[in-house]
Amino acid sequence: MVHESGHLWATLLGYGIVGDSVKMLIGSAFIVTGILLVIKGWRQVYVAKREGRVAVTGVYSVMRHPQYTGILLAVFGQLVHWPTILTLLLAPIIAWAYVRLAHKEEARMVEVFGDPYLAYQRQVPMFIPRWGQAIKQLFGTTPG
Repeated sequence: MVHESGHLWATLLGYGIVGDSVKMLIGSAFIVTGILLVIKGWRQVYVAKREGRVAVTGVYSVMRHPQYTGILLAVFGQLVHWPTILTLLLAPIIAWAYVRLAHKEEARMVEVFGDPYLAYQRQVPMFIPRWGQAIKQLFGTTPG
């Protein structure tokens, strides 16, 4: 039995067990994708830092902040799963904090790495990859 009592989406949309299953799958997809981005990003930053370079390959070749994107996807997935007043209030604050942190980090990266990092900024989007780049990174080919 679906526990719909007090669940925002069930109350607003009036769905039953099928709707709940779809909602759980969608939320889980966002959460798992987010966690995978955090893990992949962390691994690449760890290796790059040990080598004294900027992480610009792998997932960092399609977005400059995959870990923050991953956190935001996981937060969004949780909002799909089980929104509460607290999570609805905190989600935009979390997003604002990570966007602000990303800008501060990038300013420091420009100070440390200079023109090469500026060129990287011009080529690679901050949080949301370009479709073609993402497909190429995932599958080794371009769409079409």
